[in-house]
Amino acid sequence: MRYRVALSAAVILSLSLTSCSINSSPSSIPSDIGELKIINGSAVISVPALWAGTNSDGVSVGGIEPAQIVVSTAGKTPEYRVDLADIEAEGAGDAWQAATSMAAAFATVFVGADPASVDLNFTITGPIDGPSAGGILTVGLIAAFRGESISPGHTMTGAITADGSIGVVGGVPTKLEAAAQAGFTTVVLPASLNDGDWTEGSALVTLADSLGIKVVPVHTIGEAYSAMTGTPIETPELAFTTAFQPAMQGVIQETTSSNIDDLRSMLDKSAQVIDPELLNWAEDKYREAARAQDAGNFAVANGETVLTLTEVSRAIAREETVANIGTEGIVETRRQLLADAQQLLEFSSIQLEKSSQLPVVGLSQCFALPTAMGWASFTQVTMDGIITKLPEAEEVAVLAEISESIAEGRLGVEVFLPQALDAVTSLSVGAREDCAEVAGHLSSYSRFLVQAAQSSENYLRDVLGLSLDDSSTGLSSDYVAGALSAKEFSSRLTQNVEDYSTEAEQLTTAVTYFWLTSYAVSATQAYVVIPNLETGDFDALSQSSMNTAIDQTWWFIDLRSEVLESQGLDLGSVNWSARWALEASLGNRDGEFATQSGWLAQGELWFDAIQIMTTLSYLEPTTISSASSPES
Repeated sequence: MRYRVALSAAVILSLSLTSCSINSSPSSIPSDIGELKIINGSAVISVPALWAGTNSDGVSVGGIEPAQIVVSTAGKTPEYRVDLADIEAEGAGDAWQAATSMAAAFATVFVGADPASVDLNFTITGPIDGPSAGGILTVGLIAAFRGESISPGHTMTGAITADGSIGVVGGVPTKLEAAAQAGFTTVVLPASLNDGDWTEGSALVTLADSLGIKVVPVHTIGEAYSAMTGTPIETPELAFTTAFQPAMQGVIQETTSSNIDDLRSMLDKSAQVIDPELLNWAEDKYREAARAQDAGNFAVANGETVLTLTEVSRAIAREETVANIGTEGIVETRRQLLADAQQLLEFSSIQLEKSSQLPVVGLSQCFALPTAMGWASFTQVTMDGIITKLPEAEEVAVLAEISESIAEGRLGVEVFLPQALDAVTSLSVGAREDCAEVAGHLSSYSRFLVQAAQSSENYLRDVLGLSLDDSSTGLSSDYVAGALSAKEFSSRLTQNVEDYSTEAEQLTTAVTYFWLTSYAVSATQAYVVIPNLETGDFDALSQSSMNTAIDQTWWFIDLRSEVLESQGLDLGSVNWSARWALEASLGNRDGEFATQSGWLAQGELWFDAIQIMTTLSYLEPTTISSASSPES
């Protein structure tokens, strides 16, 4: 895959913007804005991107910049490529490049295209830079793939994040005025901008009403697409209708029972160590899980248990580390943690290699294995990152966090990895080809995900002004260390197609890198609110935004699972993973661990979504030839 952005003017907002000022007379919208055309086998659409800034006199200005998108799926390259040379040569801003990269990567995953066959071209002719066009570019890309147009009079501002969340942006009042001046009647906005208050009389709604503008708040790209095109991306109810095969059902029951027993044992052994408040919470969760198991609701039981095992394990490790520092000092405690991390790194690396050599057969197992291996890959890169940062760790809080991550990693690789592998091997084989046949596709998708992760990292740096090694981001420092390590591991991906085991291991590492960098962007942009529209100050995490993104990711998986199941594939392992992960989130949204359960669910669901789309892009890739618009 490759894409280019051509600009015929500089994109620095401070230059020559007075002619685009919002004080100009109202104008009419060009008739071809938002209309999809098929030209020479390519889908072509121009989207109206809103922008805002200040001119050389410091006066706020804004406008609409038509951004043309050309999408072709006719090519076939040996590897995924994102060619930014044309953008850099034309002088495009770093923020525009980062936003465009994010939109391209997300849309490619979302529609299920084979990244090796996609060619994307973006063209703008006027002043625009920054992340606020990311959402509308993504809508335009998806519309091009689906053969649909954008509704007349509709425009949008909002960033795009790798999980499909529409992130907050600045300059919204100016953009609303610019939209009205340009003749637009509907503006789609990030829901988090108004902290959930979109009732009559709220600040943005009042301003929009005075301008004759209808504002539509959205959390996700699915909601944005429906608002912009009038065509909903089908979202089924949060219901689980897929029946599991007998072998998978046996794994589910055994896994759930084992985890509940482990939780009971952990609580009994560590009751004197755990904080009483946490212990009471864990005991309540244990009883909920046991009742759900007795009722045959294994997804609820396992989701609650996995979350509780994780949080209790982290708490025990934290208490023990703080106690060790008190008796043995910082230096000795750090030495012990380093030894633990090194041991776990070696163990997880061994388990990752062993897992990749599991004798899997048939497409269901071939594509499921890299997802299951994520437990080992995540632990491997996190431990590698921790080992790098431990020599500089001096504070009690930092060492305590490291001990928590070691405990979480050990639980993942010792308990959850074997369970995930059992689920994979329980899948029915079917009559599909051998795993060796899909190695090339895994290879190209790994390169694609590495490029997508790099886009997220660039976005973090160029748009949000942060870096993965910036300790002031407020992110989990161990996850950040893991992301940097995953980046290093991913840089070693082989360029040639290797055997299936090697490609499976490389894919799971690429997914881990993608997940961790996406986590960084989501945590700092997508799941936040801006309570002060004048200053643009960011506030705390918006749980509602996270919850909506989790639900949308589930719907994403569920819809596409139906397509693959209709072709005879057994998706028992991914459906089980997605079900218990969603239930972990649903069961804790109003509680103390809402955010922790959200991250647990989103991480699991992202791995599941990538498995689904890797499979779908192999069996039934989306192509422009399927677009329904007439040739022009």
